[in-house]
Amino acid sequence: YVNMFLLDGQTQKNYKSYLPNPEKIDPNSTAVHEMAKEYGESGIPEKVQSILGSIPEESREIISYAFRSHVTKERPLTILRSAVDIGVDVENARTAAALTDILWNTSILIDDIIDGDGESGGQASAWAKFGKKEVGIAIGHTLIAGMRASRRTFGTRGAKVYMTSARALRSVTSARRYSLDTSEETLLANYDDRSHFVTTMPMELLALGEDEETANRLATTGRALQVMNRAGRVVNDIQDYAAKSELRQDDLSDVRSGTICLPIVHAWSQFSADQRQHFITLFGKKYLSSEDKKSIRELYDSVDLTKTMCHKAKDIYAQALDIYVSTGQSTDNQQWVVRWIDYKLQQLNAMNDDSIRRDRMHAIGEHAVNVAL
Repeated sequence: YVNMFLLDGQTQKNYKSYLPNPEKIDPNSTAVHEMAKEYGESGIPEKVQSILGSIPEESREIISYAFRSHVTKERPLTILRSAVDIGVDVENARTAAALTDILWNTSILIDDIIDGDGESGGQASAWAKFGKKEVGIAIGHTLIAGMRASRRTFGTRGAKVYMTSARALRSVTSARRYSLDTSEETLLANYDDRSHFVTTMPMELLALGEDEETANRLATTGRALQVMNRAGRVVNDIQDYAAKSELRQDDLSDVRSGTICLPIVHAWSQFSADQRQHFITLFGKKYLSSEDKKSIRELYDSVDLTKTMCHKAKDIYAQALDIYVSTGQSTDNQQWVVRWIDYKLQQLNAMNDDSIRRDRMHAIGEHAVNVAL
């Protein structure tokens, strides 16, 4: 995979410029290495290049820079694998997967600007390197290119589905409207809304013109991906304050930026009045001292936050796998999804003293248990 990446990898007009940078891949993760290799051979990067090949070079440089920093490609690969297994045309499936990858990358660019994150994926974030105005222009070029690609492949109806989903990118900012008293159910629903463009949207595109049975299988697969993404967001929330990795540090950015997320609202609901009074003095404080960080972690530990959130993520992954199995996907695809979920659960194990990797099995259907084992 490294050889594949290095071969002409820095040429912006070559599809290899959209491959994940191997230096950003967790050296201890076989699952991510295998996924990067499969992504490189899937035909998706070529589709990304085809879609973005017409945008101005300065915008293409920004987008490809962001693409290389984000190395996990489970979303486009699961879409491609699942759609082909259901019987969808493989080229259409590649286009839908590429559009998904592009929109996901775009959402990260927006999220980094909103949160003021100067680093993303182990490197300077795009806005910090190129400027906010330049990134904004690149996002506009990218969304227009995606709309044109969806119209070419899926017709006018496909373009409407894509643009509706692209407009939903504003849901990235919707968490700003929430307060510390927001319910966990409301936040999880927002996580689903924020994932529409990378989970259910591509399946809606692929369902256009298909028979009812195929369309229903695609819709159910999209829902499984949406629930899986929900679990992934919870894992990311936990990693923000509890990660122990060379590639990702626990920097409490959600607290510093005043971002309302699941662990924070759960902790808030469990805090005493005195604890709330102390936490509110730290929430939204842009610069946290080492003493501030220690104090926040002590507050979190007092309500057993990491353990609770890890089990929450585990249960959501179990739901996702149960839904995915119900679509009648091949054993190979089911095992592929199980391997990815196990990789995410191993990340949780690294942040939580309890072993939860296999404990989740009781919540998954009997067939899924057999597949996993």
